[in-house]
Amino acid sequence: MSKASADDWQGVATAYEYAQKLDTHQNPSSPNFWIFNNWGAAIVSQAAALEASDLAGAQTLWKQAGEKCDQALKLKPDFHEAAYNWGIALDRQAAALTASDLAGAQVLWQQAGEKYGLALSFKPDKHAAAQNWVGSLIREYSAVKNHDSARANVCLAQAKSLLERHVDKAQGVCSYNLACVYALEGNAQAAIERLEQSKQFEKLPPAAHIRDDQDFNLIRQHPDFIAWWQNTFPNEAVTSD
Repeated sequence: MSKASADDWQGVATAYEYAQKLDTHQNPSSPNFWIFNNWGAAIVSQAAALEASDLAGAQTLWKQAGEKCDQALKLKPDFHEAAYNWGIALDRQAAALTASDLAGAQVLWQQAGEKYGLALSFKPDKHAAAQNWVGSLIREYSAVKNHDSARANVCLAQAKSLLERHVDKAQGVCSYNLACVYALEGNAQAAIERLEQSKQFEKLPPAAHIRDDQDFNLIRQHPDFIAWWQNTFPNEAVTSD
């Protein structure tokens, strides 16, 4: 991170700290829980900017983001946004830790799932929380599938269950990810049905994204998938070879 960027983030932190102190002074009996939530979300963004150059520093920031979200939840125990943002912080921390400490990453993914689940318990139609939880499960699935098939199968089954509960209420938001899960199971027809649903709601990613998405590798040469692809992307090759 450049010095200018670091100075910018310090300015953001100073602004939130000032806002929190001012709010505490003005509203000592009912502090504004949004301040802590938004502060936590800003720290998550700061960690993302720092991750490539200073992973240890980013890890510290993700923990701080969780602390801010925790403070927001203590002020408003049913605050779905704080639970959701805390899940994001844990999820990103886990993803960054995967290569060096898979066991530690799995603990964090479990905690992220708990926070996303908490957000959904407060707001059952918060489909983004279900989406992100599925993302955590699929990342763990990918990390363990070659040496812990039992855990990988649990992750995939949980992701499938989550998406199937939300997909028909989410207006296409969950359809593509459910297609990915079906593809990982080798179920070409079910995957195609959800890709079609994603297209109907104008949520289908571009051809290049789907072509590079390894989740579809098991069904990419299936005749039904090829037929769907040619109908959907007539001017695009189904593979990059």
